[in-house]
Amino acid sequence: MSQLPITLSGNLTDDPVCKTFDTGSTLTRMRVATSRRVRTETEDANGNAQWADTDLLYIDVECWGQLAVNTQASLAKGMPVVVVGRLVSDKWTDADGNSRYKHIIKANQIALELTRFQVSSRSTSVQKRTLKGMDDVAETTRDDIAEVVGTTKTGVQNGANGPAGDGTDGVIERNGTPEEMSFVDRQRESAQETQEAQEGQKAPVPVG
Repeated sequence: MSQLPITLSGNLTDDPVCKTFDTGSTLTRMRVATSRRVRTETEDANGNAQWADTDLLYIDVECWGQLAVNTQASLAKGMPVVVVGRLVSDKWTDADGNSRYKHIIKANQIALELTRFQVSSRSTSVQKRTLKGMDDVAETTRDDIAEVVGTTKTGVQNGANGPAGDGTDGVIERNGTPEEMSFVDRQRESAQETQEAQEGQKAPVPVG
């Protein structure tokens, strides 16, 4: 069965949520808000064109394995990301026994979107990946995450499992979705958070 490849950019509406399983699998879920920028007919006081966000989209993204570990260790609410993956339909049974469906992106690549931001960070590995002139930083591993979030026992599978071909089994749970923030409010909150955390290891630093 064919699946639709997709690439999108947007901002995280909340911190990524990571789970580890007794099979050794690691799953991270996050929610991305994206939109299309259009030029309006209005201008600001300096005569510059004004832009507005339209076609807003909020979509859940999941990733497995080392990508899940790296995503949880590297990203936080409000950060701009680019996601490459496959658009799939997730199916599960709710508490009333009804079948439910939703579209999600099963990611195989996740990166920071640097059009309007710079990132002050250090490599997460001491294995010849640390930037020259910077102190070595211990790598965050699956075991580190498991100590924090615990390990979930695998059970009956409902909906999308791990990435095709890797033999991964996952458990689909539904605890509700994060509250959807308006795009404008989220951008404003993100800008404020990044300014307050410029010296933080994960903080994106606005250019200019």
